Amino acid sequence: MKDEKKAPKLRFKGFTDDWEQCKLGDVCDVYDGIHHTPDYQDNGIMFLSVENISTLTSDKFVSRDFFEQNYKIFPEKGDILLTRIGNVGTPNVVESTDKLAYYVSLALLKAPKINSYFLCNLICTPIARIN
Repeated sequence: MKDEKKAPKLRFKGFTDDWEQCKLGDVCDVYDGIHHTPDYQDNGIMFLSVENISTLTSDKFVSRDFFEQNYKIFPEKGDILLTRIGNVGTPNVVESTDKLAYYVSLALLKAPKINSYFLCNLICTPIARIN
């Protein structure tokens, strides 16, 4: 980041510090989903994978028992799911209050100290680089 870009011209009330560049893991906790394909059910807990990133809906489900055994940390409303394969780095904010299961092709970002919509949009900008 160039020095002239560290101090934005437009300031929000109460904001006086320079911009600070940091890694994603510095502003949120990052988790991945299960590493094995589950036995799908006709109903239960919705199971998301990379192909579901745009809608965060799926016609695949896992049993409640499977979910309880395999997901100590899971997506909650306001969290971000982020693709890890294919079109790497595509994010979406979880809107549902329902429990959700997810595959290893997605990363779960829990960022309680930053606005999820801001972070999601920031990830989509050229300034955010995935290393």
